[in-house]
Amino acid sequence: LWEDLAGLFFAQANVADLAIYERRLEEQLEGLLNAPPEADFFRLARRASQARDPATIQGIERDLNASRAADDVFLWVLLADRELNRPGKTELERVARYLERASALCNGSPSPTILRALGQLRLGQGRGAEAADILAKARASYGEDVNLCLLAGGAFFTTGRYAEADKAWADALRLQGDTAKILAGKLTPIPLRIAAETAMQVPPGLEDFMTPALESPQRLSAPFPAGEGREAAEELIDGAVRGYPYARLKERIERAERALSAEPRWPILLFRILIGRLELEAAAEAVARIRGGPYAHLAPAYELEIALGRGDGEAVTRAIETLCESEHESYRELGRAWRHLDASEFEQACELGLDLAKREPALKERIARLLAMTLLKQESYAELNALLLDVVRTSAFLDVLYLRLMAVVGLNSFLQLREKSPQQIQSTLIRFAILDRLGDSEAAGELARAAAISLPTTSPWYQSVPYWLYRLELAQPQSRTARQIRGLKRLRDGCPKEEVLSCWPPGEKLLPNFARVYRNRFGEDPPGHSSEED
Repeated sequence: LWEDLAGLFFAQANVADLAIYERRLEEQLEGLLNAPPEADFFRLARRASQARDPATIQGIERDLNASRAADDVFLWVLLADRELNRPGKTELERVARYLERASALCNGSPSPTILRALGQLRLGQGRGAEAADILAKARASYGEDVNLCLLAGGAFFTTGRYAEADKAWADALRLQGDTAKILAGKLTPIPLRIAAETAMQVPPGLEDFMTPALESPQRLSAPFPAGEGREAAEELIDGAVRGYPYARLKERIERAERALSAEPRWPILLFRILIGRLELEAAAEAVARIRGGPYAHLAPAYELEIALGRGDGEAVTRAIETLCESEHESYRELGRAWRHLDASEFEQACELGLDLAKREPALKERIARLLAMTLLKQESYAELNALLLDVVRTSAFLDVLYLRLMAVVGLNSFLQLREKSPQQIQSTLIRFAILDRLGDSEAAGELARAAAISLPTTSPWYQSVPYWLYRLELAQPQSRTARQIRGLKRLRDGCPKEEVLSCWPPGEKLLPNFARVYRNRFGEDPPGHSSEED
């Protein structure tokens, strides 16, 4: 039994398994006048598994050195794990000492468990290249393991190997692992953790704005016929409510399409999910199907949402005029409210929208969109943020357009502050990271621009700008925005003038405030620009 138990611990370093054997082993040890050496192992392992403060860990280290279990690899790895993951500041030198002792006991051939802990240590020390090499060895001998994939992705992230980082995190998603165990550790910089978590899935409950909708998938799928069709709809709605990116919803959409293609309500559900992920071309195809069915009166309102998603002002105006010609009085009123907004008649737009909301509760979400855009144009950020929080918490599906508005509100509010700190903008940057994974092709650029212009160069968010530029260029190859932000980062990093200007062609309109940063450093306008253009 002792040999089996030690072998299990050595192979898996699984603290949870201690509880399974605890009562049984204590019964065996009870009453022995001369306890075997394994008794020291058991008692120290139990104490170490519960250690959560530095004094306890140091005490266990002293007792371990004086015990008959001092040559046990597992106990040294366990102590390293406790120190790495306990509350408070980690003593990296202590972790390194424990792992060096464990490696020495392996005669220079450390186990995958030691390699994993050593990789995590090097990552926490900012030695990403070493971490990548160590974790590659661990993955080669350990096989597929979600934590190794997560850590390897982190090592690639810190060394600028972004495509490899995304691939490692995709492997972790495939393995369906728990992102919190390793990535939420205090040694992991927040931008790295957010990049990894959003690469795998939208982190549920990360902040209040990510609270799952109150609508029930069972209730929303009830209008569909019982059987395979309703089950497919419920599964799809469940993924949409949980905030899955479009890539994770695609297979569920295809299954629902096969089962529900003849159902008149199916294109409506499909549109709501597609527009919520900014899959605008596919959403337009769904609207074309709606236009030819019994719910054709909904099509103009949906076309307006697509135009808003594209940011196409002319298309928005056309959609509003079409809405004003609807056969249904409530939709004509909605169109008139949007017409007021389009004409910058904000009070009239709000008044008409609120009156319509009282009389037509079914139009609540569409009226909320109207009110949100009105408040945004008025720069009433506090009121807008309260409205958006309410909508996101209570609407049927997680909607990228609303999350984008929330991120924009947070960014604009931050930029208006005289005294700025990295902590104040962090939730906004997280929102943009999530939007990037949900399919918003502009989000990575917004994140990179905000971090590059607003944060100190020592901030982990500032240092992660190249990763978000990589993400932006995946969505928009040859992106002018990415090129200009890259030039700004070179400017703030102290690169020569020529390296900055290679990203800023003379006469090209720069993003807001970029010329000001150049002027502050070099005392002159960028070639082809003037201070009046800021």
